Amino acid sequence: MKPIVKPAPTPNPKIDSNSSLVSQLVRKVGEGYVFEEKGISRYVFAKDLPSDTVKNLESKLSKQESVSHALTAKKEKVAPRDQEFYDKTYNLLAEAHKALSENKGRTSDFQALDKLAERLNDESSNKGKLVDDLLTFLAPITHPERLGKPNSQIEYTENEVRVAQLADKYTTSDGYIFDEHDIISDEGDAYVTPHMGHSHWIGKDSLSDKEKAAAQSYTKEKGILPPSADADAQANPTGDSAAAIYNRVKGEKRIPLVRLPYMVEHTVEVKNGNLIIPHKDHYHNIKFAWFDDHSYKAPNGYTLEDLFATIKYYVEHPDERPHSNDGWGNASDHVLGKKDHSEDPKKNFKADEEPVEETPAEP
Repeated sequence: MKPIVKPAPTPNPKIDSNSSLVSQLVRKVGEGYVFEEKGISRYVFAKDLPSDTVKNLESKLSKQESVSHALTAKKEKVAPRDQEFYDKTYNLLAEAHKALSENKGRTSDFQALDKLAERLNDESSNKGKLVDDLLTFLAPITHPERLGKPNSQIEYTENEVRVAQLADKYTTSDGYIFDEHDIISDEGDAYVTPHMGHSHWIGKDSLSDKEKAAAQSYTKEKGILPPSADADAQANPTGDSAAAIYNRVKGEKRIPLVRLPYMVEHTVEVKNGNLIIPHKDHYHNIKFAWFDDHSYKAPNGYTLEDLFATIKYYVEHPDERPHSNDGWGNASDHVLGKKDHSEDPKKNFKADEEPVEETPAEP
């Protein structure tokens, strides 16, 4: 997985151009400035500020003194089970320290960094809480484009995802780290969370006990209910087979992308009773029969007709399939014309499975 390129920051539509903005200045990062007011940070493009304000901001930065600071040294002895977590977390702290040192970081920033390093060096620290606090700390320093965005609109880097994974958090290969506040639907055995224009169907059994408890509490608070007892009958009131429903419906966008399950928006064709869904060099094909036996379902609140009409639309309008940075659909080897292994069982995996990458043999 390649490091994720940082997207451009979102300009703030309402900019305070008076002296109070200068007093809120923290640092300049890239083509914009980070401001902080009452503990809340925001990132604003320089081009969206009045020229006089920019001059005043640059003047303040030029007069700001650099703080000399040494990052806490790495521990020499770390339990083998924690070594990867320790090394990758320390590297993230080191990146933040370098950015602060080169950009006139505040004393308070270095103090916060020291506390995170102390917690990392303490084997009894809660890894999950440490990761949460670390990501919050990094945002205004190394990823200001994240400021003001919900978790569902953030693509975390490979190292951040791996650290979260090692802290027993649910993650995905496209830069998503689970947060119960992202949940928009309870599908009975899974939760749905939006992410960068698509969605993730997250099996409840895939979550840690802590994540499950947090998800249950949040969905109860928000009134997000699982499917009713007669949901299957409501989803298919005619009792027709899935194949029959697909064949008779007209292709049309009935379900929003963020509610579509199993990455079906990347279906490229229907062949021999299967939805052909290519991913990189393999497939996650789905049999119509799995909808007939209810192991696969329409999203809560929608019918199978809604689902298959939406799938058919994207099959018939390939240019309207969503873009994928992770090799799905139009970005797969299948569509790019490299290889067609759609009927090779060794190249086909369930929706929530991925092929195991072989570890190269030692030379």
